[in-house]
Amino acid sequence: MSKPAFVLVYGAGHSYHTWDALVPVLEADGHAVETLDLPGAKANAAMPNAFNQRPIDLAAFATEPSPNGGVTS
Repeated sequence: MSKPAFVLVYGAGHSYHTWDALVPVLEADGHAVETLDLPGAKANAAMPNAFNQRPIDLAAFATEPSPNGGVTS
């Protein structure tokens, strides 16, 4: 009988690297493991243009629509 497979999904503010210590343990025990970055998060996230301006324009940053607002799975 094969062992269950795991798809590991992180919580807010993290990335697939959250599972770096756990994945080898599960794989060593014979489990298949998949980790991923969710659309619009961490490596797949886009920063608002105003965030990269220096000095930062807080009014522009506060009102600029999120470039990730339309991201769906």
